[in-house]
Amino acid sequence: MDHLHFVFAIFFMLIGPIKILPVFLKLTKDHDHEFRSKTALLATAFAAVICGFLILTSQNTLARYHIHRESLMLAGGLVLLISALRTIFPAGYDEERKPRVDTPLGLAISPLATPVIVTPAGIAAIMLFVSMEAREPGMFAAIRIALGLVLVLDFLIMYFAGAIARLPWIMPLIWLFGSVMLVVQVAGAMDLIVKALKSLGLFHD
Repeated sequence: MDHLHFVFAIFFMLIGPIKILPVFLKLTKDHDHEFRSKTALLATAFAAVICGFLILTSQNTLARYHIHRESLMLAGGLVLLISALRTIFPAGYDEERKPRVDTPLGLAISPLATPVIVTPAGIAAIMLFVSMEAREPGMFAAIRIALGLVLVLDFLIMYFAGAIARLPWIMPLIWLFGSVMLVVQVAGAMDLIVKALKSLGLFHD
């Protein structure tokens, strides 16, 4: 479980609850708790299915397209770095993209399950970590545990969104923890890029 803390930190930032709460509240502001709870459950379930599918198919996908490990590490590092920068300088949620299908199932599938919960950067992170399993024993277990914990947090943040919105000290606390995780994400992104460059022999210690 040496990788668990790092994997959890990355998934918390890319798939976790910080970015979900404001979008969920905006999408469900005109609905009651029953509507919100059903939407939260369905969105989490669909997100879990997407993540499970990625875990099962990433190795075959990478092998089919003959993607080298170093290339994926560089791409993954860049995606994590860009994602971190977008978190620091957010563009915000585009109100015009609010879906027309205003039902729990419709909202759960899109935009909640994807791209709000399972972001493109999150997909890249899952594929990257899965590719590291061959050389990093215990990575697969860390992926499953970290994803499970993060998805549970996602469900809880959506299920209790109304109550959380009424507690002014909750969001600053979440954002504070997120800021710490953001530093880990940036450092992890740079570490992946450096390791890939070293593996390619472009520079040495």
